[in-house]
Amino acid sequence: MSMTPEREIRVNLLDGSEVIMNTGDRVLFQASRPGAIPLSVEAELIVDDLLAALEEAQQQIKELQEGNRSACESRDMAYRSRDEAIVTSNQHYKQAFFLNEGLAEAQQTIARQREILKFYATQGNYNWHKIMSYEECESSEIHRDRGKLARTILEEGETQP
Repeated sequence: MSMTPEREIRVNLLDGSEVIMNTGDRVLFQASRPGAIPLSVEAELIVDDLLAALEEAQQQIKELQEGNRSACESRDMAYRSRDEAIVTSNQHYKQAFFLNEGLAEAQQTIARQREILKFYATQGNYNWHKIMSYEECESSEIHRDRGKLARTILEEGETQP
């Protein structure tokens, strides 16, 4: 006879039942309801059931791990897609910004050119001579300008950023 005192190990199962094992060769099964009478069973009789339950649990763990791995891969793909979308969005924003700058410059150029055209289109500016009196006549604005206004406005456009 062993001098080691018998020790009792209690394990709660997922279904709420409890397995009580002792250091001897007996396994006691107790139902989950309080005050239930434990049934004593030889360990060898339930080992096959325990091994089957263990194998099933291991299979479930494997399936869960595979599902988790698949979920992680999906998450990573979603992150990559999100990052690519952010990069694309930033590129589109930059393009729109530069297009808006170009549009503003084009609008300024058009306004300057319109100013030049108005000057040269105004009839009073291109009359060849203005007769001030019988003895005195004056050249037209366009003749006196000799394109200076157009050159000045065009040069302003070239020096602007």
